[in-house]
Amino acid sequence: MPGPKKKGLKAWQIVLIVLGALVVIGGFGTAIGEAFSNLSTIQSLSWQSSEDISLEIGRTEKGWVKVNPKQFKDGDVIFASSDESVAVVQPGTKTSGALWYEIKAVGEEKAEIYARSSDGKTETAFPIIVTVISNEPEPEPSTEPEIGSSAEFIQDISQILSESFDPELVKFDVSFDETTSLMTITMSEDGMANRIVSDLVSEEEWTTIRDGMVDVSTSIQDLGPYYGFPDTSVQISILNDSQEDRVLFSVLDGTILYDVMEEQE
Repeated sequence: MPGPKKKGLKAWQIVLIVLGALVVIGGFGTAIGEAFSNLSTIQSLSWQSSEDISLEIGRTEKGWVKVNPKQFKDGDVIFASSDESVAVVQPGTKTSGALWYEIKAVGEEKAEIYARSSDGKTETAFPIIVTVISNEPEPEPSTEPEIGSSAEFIQDISQILSESFDPELVKFDVSFDETTSLMTITMSEDGMANRIVSDLVSEEEWTTIRDGMVDVSTSIQDLGPYYGFPDTSVQISILNDSQEDRVLFSVLDGTILYDVMEEQE
């Protein structure tokens, strides 16, 4: 049975955790390697949500800022508060095309939160206004599990995959077993098996694909608690497009179960 669903992350925030591993690509191939390798200076920054926020003292709020280019280095983007006696902001997870942040309310008043490039040449067009108010009594935490969270989990991951891979090239299926808390994702691309057999997939390209799938599996696994499933496991399999009852690659919770390229060596 599902456990209590954690609070603090909204659906649009959930998406960015996985995008850090997926990066938008047109299919399995050299495009994914290029996406990981293209590092550049910050060209633009924009908040994912332009809404101002209100927090009680001691509470936190997480969000992210969109970063262009998608691939950037640690420290390329920094956050700042106009008044740290009111609100402080810390950087969080760096993902593809985004950097997470966490705002903590310190004292009553208003403060402005900014994001800018480390060289000072680029910043968000406007700040986020944080209004900090006094504490209110804590409500009693609910011990009842959220209903329908598994359907939401499947829907969100399916949306991420559909936006990250060209549907004309890559087919996928997502399922979730509440009894075992296992999410199963199968993927296939027309011509992939033939390319491997014909030695048209380089070792570097396959390593990028393999490592990317490992990261995706652990990233999705980390999301389970936010949908009420703290013990989530994630298995991703790349199917043999010519024989879909066989696989080319399979990973479970970051551990590789099968790799066809190693078998060929």
